[in-house]
Amino acid sequence: MEKVFNQYKELQRKRANEIFSLILEKERIKKDILNDYFIDIKYGFFDRIFKHKQYKNYLVSKEKYDNDKEIRNKNRTERINEINKYLNNYQNITSEELMIHCNEINSYSCFEDFNVTMEDAISELLSNNIEPKFDSCDEAFYYMPDYFGNNKDFMLKAVEESFKYIIYDKTNSDEIYLKILPDFIRYVNANEKGSYSNNCEVLLDYIHELQEPKVVEEGKYKIPHKFMFEEIKKYLTNLNTNFKYTELDGKLSTSFGQEMQSLYEDNEFFLGLHSTKSDDQLEYKIFYQGLKNSMQNADNMLNRTVMYGNDLTFTKALNYAAYAIFPVDERNQNYTNFILKIPYSALDKNNPLPIWCSNNYDGSENYLNPEYVYGMYHLRDGIDREIIHNNLQEKFQYKYLKTDESVANQVYEMESILNKGISR
Repeated sequence: MEKVFNQYKELQRKRANEIFSLILEKERIKKDILNDYFIDIKYGFFDRIFKHKQYKNYLVSKEKYDNDKEIRNKNRTERINEINKYLNNYQNITSEELMIHCNEINSYSCFEDFNVTMEDAISELLSNNIEPKFDSCDEAFYYMPDYFGNNKDFMLKAVEESFKYIIYDKTNSDEIYLKILPDFIRYVNANEKGSYSNNCEVLLDYIHELQEPKVVEEGKYKIPHKFMFEEIKKYLTNLNTNFKYTELDGKLSTSFGQEMQSLYEDNEFFLGLHSTKSDDQLEYKIFYQGLKNSMQNADNMLNRTVMYGNDLTFTKALNYAAYAIFPVDERNQNYTNFILKIPYSALDKNNPLPIWCSNNYDGSENYLNPEYVYGMYHLRDGIDREIIHNNLQEKFQYKYLKTDESVANQVYEMESILNKGISR
């Protein structure tokens, strides 16, 4: 963090010098006001008669001086007001006191000397349009992952040092991934295990896709490259991540793909999936009653019943199943994927929204609120799959609503929830 400190120190030194100059200017202006006076000459009665021309010139000069002085003082006052406005908290400090402060800044060696944190210093640099410089990429991404993750030029330099920094990328630039994929393939080849031995071939297909993007048939969904990049970044943090982009690109309908993308990228609700063997009666029951807790008589924890968040990539959401194989074969053709649309506030540690339902206060027979069962799709429909929406007007009414136990353990009676105005 030495580079950032030096930047911040230089900013403070420059600011102190600017303030010092303004204070000196203010003091000089005040002296100018005091010293700005016209030297009067006494003209007696006879002088005014016999030195009339000289006296007349004197009067003209005095009038001009007085008029000019009025303008000068107006400008001086305006300038002092400008300086006071800029200095704000420094109006009462003298140039001598500020000179001492400038010398103190030169001796500072850490952020504590300035009585600021590293984060405060970074924020102040940014507010002054100064990009913080760090001693390493690790340090830069540790303190400012979003800022540098969105900076294409910085990302290009970072991945040139090591492709591992790709996990911070938020640019979704084809250029960056074309730069790292050869090194990434060598990494995959050296670290592959078991059933993932074909991943290098898939990554070569990714290079080809980035160089010459596939043109898909009309009505088919072209998966944005950012979801290919999501797979690559996910692989670096979880070696079990499968590469499915080329397998699914251009195969599914545009309507299905775009709706799933809209659900996946929603800022208020997160997408969840639950896969079960197809059964018409069970499907209606889930639409009507909600999704039953997979761990009955145990904690109501969403991650035990629903795939979501960091565990769910977009391409996995497009073809989620016990056997995520595409095209569909006999192992997964009888599976139905239920789509859950759950408010982010459900996992708010400070004020979690209750999402579990039950008629038993003791915790048995718990269901994820049917209001959050958005719909489903059948894997047996293959490339023709579409979302079947949960359009039931009437859904089962429960007595109790409960919060997810990953953030809290609270039970509310339904009427209590409604009285508080909390959405069901």
